[in-house]
Amino acid sequence: MTDIVHMRNDVIESITQGIQVRFEYKAEGGIVTNRTVTPTKFYSDFTGFTGYDTNRQEDRNFRFDRVTKWHGLYGNETEWEIEIFREGQQLESYTVVASSEEEARETFESGEYNFNFSHDFAPDNEPEVRDLLGLKFNKETWKYERKTK
Repeated sequence: MTDIVHMRNDVIESITQGIQVRFEYKAEGGIVTNRTVTPTKFYSDFTGFTGYDTNRQEDRNFRFDRVTKWHGLYGNETEWEIEIFREGQQLESYTVVASSEEEARETFESGEYNFNFSHDFAPDNEPEVRDLLGLKFNKETWKYERKTK
């Protein structure tokens, strides 16, 4: 189960900013579906909320205890840089688009993402593919760059 405080805070922000939230929801029959919703109000006891479900194109009620995975705010994604270091030297750098640092980390670790990959290697760890890719090492920036003709 997901942190209910985090979900409530996202719903508050969504209502005030008019943006959507995304989550996986388990219906009464046990079927889990992905939902993208524009929340409009909380239940009076704050155990759930009402909002416009873009999948079903109608207003629906959602209980927090039926949310199986909370993806968070949708429509305010940012680029997160994920850098891989070994022995103090940056080996690789990836850009992940996500709405939170936690989501970026989960996306990266899942391996289910087409990363914007840049080759930033320390000189002692030069990959053999550098010549095939037409890269040269710039000692001032400590990065590989495309060779110019």
